[in-house]
Amino acid sequence: MNKIINCVIVGYGYVAQHFHCPLIYSTSNLNLFGIVSSRQLIPSIIPQQFSDKILIFSSIEQALLNENVDLIIITTPNSTHFQLGLQCLQSNKHVIIDKPMCLTVSECEQLINEAQNRNLLLTVFHNRRWDGDFLTIKKIINDGTIGQPRWVEASYLRSAPSSKAWKKVSIEEGGGTFMDLGVHILDQILQLFPTTPIIRIFCRMQFDHQGGKESGDSETSVCLEFADGRSAICNTSSQAAIHKPRYYIHGTQGSLMKFGNDEQETQLLKAQGRWWETGTTGKSLAIEFMKSAIDKPENYTTIFQRTKLDQKLQIETLSGNWSYFYENIADILLQFKQDSKIQINSKTAIKLIEMHRLFKVIDAILKSAEQRQVINFEDIITTINN
Repeated sequence: MNKIINCVIVGYGYVAQHFHCPLIYSTSNLNLFGIVSSRQLIPSIIPQQFSDKILIFSSIEQALLNENVDLIIITTPNSTHFQLGLQCLQSNKHVIIDKPMCLTVSECEQLINEAQNRNLLLTVFHNRRWDGDFLTIKKIINDGTIGQPRWVEASYLRSAPSSKAWKKVSIEEGGGTFMDLGVHILDQILQLFPTTPIIRIFCRMQFDHQGGKESGDSETSVCLEFADGRSAICNTSSQAAIHKPRYYIHGTQGSLMKFGNDEQETQLLKAQGRWWETGTTGKSLAIEFMKSAIDKPENYTTIFQRTKLDQKLQIETLSGNWSYFYENIADILLQFKQDSKIQINSKTAIKLIEMHRLFKVIDAILKSAEQRQVINFEDIITTINN
């Protein structure tokens, strides 16, 4: 059996160069077979000893015609995700889409149906599930240190809007801070409460970028009300000169607060996009940088328990592990090569039913923002086995 999985990345921008390429390059059994890009400079960017082994496709159609291609990774602007994803599935290719999967719940359902009908892998690169800070928060909650969480605030804040032109478009086209940052923390919130139904949603969006609504939201606050009475608030901003805690949670036995962002992205950027350079372990130097990511002690999670208010607990941040996403993909596709009858999408770390739930919530959020009113919500309940 051929144990090599040939991968083609569509688009060669920031996330492709700094995230996907080094992760693929360092994952056993995955081979970066090709890149689809209109950028003519790619052969000159990548050293010849690597570029000679990587096919540069000028169009997605050209890549899909190549029978050696197993897996397509879509890293193009948000507004293109649905059409490209559908096209790849219809060409019988396995597909990974960088977040967000698409823009509407209808598009999400079409992609899911196409993948399930063909038994092709379809998943979404929600790498923030393996942020060290989120893994730490999950462990604290699962250990019962603060009791049952009743009030959760998660924030993803920046002090300036993105410089990327494709992000300076309307929300309907996939622009703004919510579709860029908010989908990450919303996905995390749904991971914390996978079996508790959401019953009401309210969203307030603000449009302070130059260009107003046509440039996407500058600030968004989402409030989720759950059936058992707990609440979750997701805040995103591109205007924050002072940052709030990343997580601020009250439980039945105590509260926690966590500042700062996961350091894996910062460490990956040290490689300056040169994912082909190898480090001391023989893997991508970028990944060696990533695995050395350590949180600053001043950003460790602070906990106060109600019965011990005079005692402050400091919890060291767990190591993040973005590599797990592609390791999981490689394992699944190797199994599929051995037995193409396995239900391939039941084995992914990020499951399609979770993406369906996420987009139903996103749909209600956008309706609430547009109508400026609370939306009654009929949830989809999922069970997470990780």
